[in-house]
Amino acid sequence: MTETTVRDVLSRFEGRRVLVVGDPILDEYVTGDCTRLSPEAPIPVLKVHGARLVLGGAANTAANVVALGGHATLVGAIGADEAGQRLTALARTHGIDTALVEDERASPRKVRALGGHQQLLRLDYEDDRPVSPGTAGAVLAGVREHLATASVVVVSDYAKGLVDVSFCQQVLALAREARVPVVIDPRPQHAEAYVGCEYLTPNWKEAQALLGDVEAAPSPAAIADVGRRLAGRFGAHVVLTLGSLGLRFFGRDGRALFDEPAQAREVFDVSGAGDTVVAAFALALAAGADVQVALRLANLAAGVVVAKLGTATVSRAEVLQASGADALVDGEVLAGRIREVRAAGRRIGVVTGVFETLHAVNLDQLRAVRRTVDLLVIGLHAGGGSDPRPRARVLSSLRDVDLVHVTDDPDGFVATIAPDVHLAEESAPVPRSVRP
Repeated sequence: MTETTVRDVLSRFEGRRVLVVGDPILDEYVTGDCTRLSPEAPIPVLKVHGARLVLGGAANTAANVVALGGHATLVGAIGADEAGQRLTALARTHGIDTALVEDERASPRKVRALGGHQQLLRLDYEDDRPVSPGTAGAVLAGVREHLATASVVVVSDYAKGLVDVSFCQQVLALAREARVPVVIDPRPQHAEAYVGCEYLTPNWKEAQALLGDVEAAPSPAAIADVGRRLAGRFGAHVVLTLGSLGLRFFGRDGRALFDEPAQAREVFDVSGAGDTVVAAFALALAAGADVQVALRLANLAAGVVVAKLGTATVSRAEVLQASGADALVDGEVLAGRIREVRAAGRRIGVVTGVFETLHAVNLDQLRAVRRTVDLLVIGLHAGGGSDPRPRARVLSSLRDVDLVHVTDDPDGFVATIAPDVHLAEESAPVPRSVRP
């Protein structure tokens, strides 16, 4: 995909309307240090430093749509409780339009306890009984109301009681009448509900379960067989997400096939990655991209989000940078990434220099810093009078480098970031700590 195509499609994300229907979930991350076992039982003790709330489930899909520049309306059911109120407020903070119906059940909530980078425990608060007929009817009324302005519908099924065969088939019928395509993020227990949708986006485990197959490793032959059978059974185009193997597309005719190899430089957390894939893919379709381009953009977005801690979103600038269409990271993207890394308690390294010529000693220096940090940023001095872009492209292609930013003031750049480790281009290979 060319730079022009990347920029063009991403620019057309702006204002595209996506109607997200499904199960919103409130995710909470409790973080701290875990350095000892409890004297009461052989279990770790987490010394809590903080907690944060993020949008999960269908709400995370909507949040990714907005982060990528689209317009999201979230339709679903929540409880008349504190978790539901917090979820609604958080969604609105993200710029999501909400049409959430209060139900008698509790709002789904997942609490994850993290010691450093390691997830220790997950607590699920949920009541996955079917919603009442009145609630289902009210949600369908919301779908009908907002379909008129939607470019695409995403059904995000987390099996929390809203989606069943009757509900999903009514959504599909309404969308067909409005001539709006539907992308479904499925759950195997509701397989019969998805027949006749335009796009189905299961992961490998879900794909096998949708077909009633025994779980097996994803060999090339098995992937081809499962993908074609899914397309035939559901009469749908299939976007099969395969983790480290990337994405595979199967047309409903069984002939159109596209492969997208994985884009992640580092897999840190896969939470919510499927939501990101669905959001980017749906937005690309809404922007008029063909399926191959939409698949490519979804894959790039997934590669960015799995390098982040916890359920997260991806911006257009991050996708553009990941595509290689622009090796330089602007100040806005850099600042956002630094905030995320700091919030996750991870270490940041900065290497500054002109890098007119890249020597073996430079590679050794970069590798030495990378071993001690979680994020390595190059502060590329624009000196020397030459265009910094070719140098930035070379540096950004290195495995040990995460971000490259051009600066006229390297000292000020370092002071602003306040990295855990800083190394100047001509310094000795051993990193110099600048933070206690």
